[in-house]
Amino acid sequence: MTSIVSQDRPVVKGEASNFISSILLQYNPVCDNVHPEIDGERNQCFAVSPGFYAHPFSMPFRKERFNDPMVLFPKKIDFFEIFDKAIDNLAKATDTLVALFRDYSDVEAKTKEIYDYEQEGDLLTHEIMKELNKTFLTPIDREDIHALAARIDDVLDLIWASVDRMVVYKIEAPTSEAITIAEDLQMTAAILKKALRELRGKSYLRVQEHCIEINRLENRIDRLYRDALGKLLNTPNDPVYIIKWKDIYQLLEDASDRCEDVANILEGIVLKYA
Repeated sequence: MTSIVSQDRPVVKGEASNFISSILLQYNPVCDNVHPEIDGERNQCFAVSPGFYAHPFSMPFRKERFNDPMVLFPKKIDFFEIFDKAIDNLAKATDTLVALFRDYSDVEAKTKEIYDYEQEGDLLTHEIMKELNKTFLTPIDREDIHALAARIDDVLDLIWASVDRMVVYKIEAPTSEAITIAEDLQMTAAILKKALRELRGKSYLRVQEHCIEINRLENRIDRLYRDALGKLLNTPNDPVYIIKWKDIYQLLEDASDRCEDVANILEGIVLKYA
């Protein structure tokens, strides 16, 4: 491979590639073997190691950039702190969901509260994505951060969609199956909160235990969903009533599936770092 460094021919101004120039300026702007010489408003850098001459390049020399530690060491973003806020927000939404289903009164106010949690979840997801785009070094893989944020936001979206349907469909009272599913979602959110805290502390064995419990709850919700559909379709009911509750059950079950997706992502992270 031909080197850009030569011992036997004169330096030709401007021959160095832009790539090499940028690398030298970015990572070794004021090193011992590079001597900046100011030529008007431009800078020519020459290698001064004995017997060697590097092709010079013409680039603006801004030494002050490298005297600023914030350029070389930008502010560290605590992604786990943002995830803690997102999981807390999800847990509050499931608490309100259970409160609504157990006491089906003041529906509009409780539904509005869940909507506010969903909006807050969107803002936290956008914050994670924005900081991810600005951060070079992350505590876990970038794709895992993206996936966790997206799946947590999905759970909130589905919970909000289920209660919104209940308002739109003018549901008079939740079924016992819906109440049980909501309670299991509440427990799942609480366990997710513990799992993320253990992941932050690198207690990987505990994370796996929490993920197993989340999978168990998801399987129980699947059975509840199946039983609820069977009861709904095998009991003489108004067809419109069946359509309404089938839709609501599906949204609640989908929320449980997204919780399991979060657990699966956490297990994948454990496999990478344990």
